[in-house]
Amino acid sequence: MKFDNELPAEVVKGIELFNKGSFFDAHEMLEIAWKKEDQDIRLVYQAILQLGVGYYHLQNGNIKGAGHLFEKSKRNITGFSGHYHRFDIKSIKSQIDEAICLIDNQQNATGKINKLPLHIIQLDMEK
Repeated sequence: MKFDNELPAEVVKGIELFNKGSFFDAHEMLEIAWKKEDQDIRLVYQAILQLGVGYYHLQNGNIKGAGHLFEKSKRNITGFSGHYHRFDIKSIKSQIDEAICLIDNQQNATGKINKLPLHIIQLDMEK
């Protein structure tokens, strides 16, 4: 049985890669965990995965694709709150909202966006 405070190694590595800005690699790791998981936490993994892929699209100038993924990310995490499996859901939701605002502000922009408003997704390792 998995306790609330245990996360798969792929999730921990995926968050580490996300926080370094390696969004494609983070996606690969989180996707492994997301596909294996059969509990609700899989939607949190998927939301973070989608947020990262959205940032990846932004880095490559695909604003429309990024916006689509940010909206999907927001839908996947909507039903969660507080601290859930060592994730600060409020912080993640805030980050997704900021990403959506970035899209709203960049809709008419062209070219690549090099600076992203990244926040570190914190894992509480003490719990």
